[in-house]
Amino acid sequence: LKLQKAIVSNSLGQTLTDVNRFMDAAKKSGNKDCISYAYYFKTYYYAVLGNQIDSAELAVKYMEREKMKEQHIYNSKFFIIFYYQTKGEPIKAINMCRDLLNTSTDKVTLAECYYNILMLYQSFGMYDEAARKGKEVCKFAEGITDKKTFHYGLANDYSCVADFLVESNKNEEALIYLQKCDSTLKHDGFRSAASGNNDMRFATVTWGKYYLNINDYGNAWKIINKLLS
Repeated sequence: LKLQKAIVSNSLGQTLTDVNRFMDAAKKSGNKDCISYAYYFKTYYYAVLGNQIDSAELAVKYMEREKMKEQHIYNSKFFIIFYYQTKGEPIKAINMCRDLLNTSTDKVTLAECYYNILMLYQSFGMYDEAARKGKEVCKFAEGITDKKTFHYGLANDYSCVADFLVESNKNEEALIYLQKCDSTLKHDGFRSAASGNNDMRFATVTWGKYYLNINDYGNAWKIINKLLS
């Protein structure tokens, strides 16, 4: 928990020095789950911050070989999927999602796979299809009641569907999903340990886009000032 708190508090500002420091502390503890989490963070650094995909993939292979915590391995693979999405290699991202869908029975992992496929629809500007599929993902995610931190992932799904609907000018429906997102986030702020390395500021951005769509410039400026602060 100490390691997790240290990583989450400054996830976007970590350096390779931090990665090595956390790894040394984890190994010194001798706690297998702690070491597993340190490798999970190492993968995050290389895939998301360091843009060294070869090092990220080597870290995941080591985690698999050493039979580290399954959820940490799955989440590490999602960082690699994120890398391929942002670097314009959607086929590699899709193939990794398919592999996970075929090998995992964990509902959270399946929901994350579906979410990543949604992001590919978005990257191709297929907002109507993304919204339709996104609603299905939300229904699936709403059924995950045995994971105490998954409400954060559900808020993420709601926010994405809202954004797809805003892009398609379906503003009344988008408002419903924005409100669902806000309601769900009340249980879990974006700096809490449950958030992992994610950031919910993009949900605020979607609110701003929504207000612009309905010509509510007063509230749109409030959103801009909130983002500036």
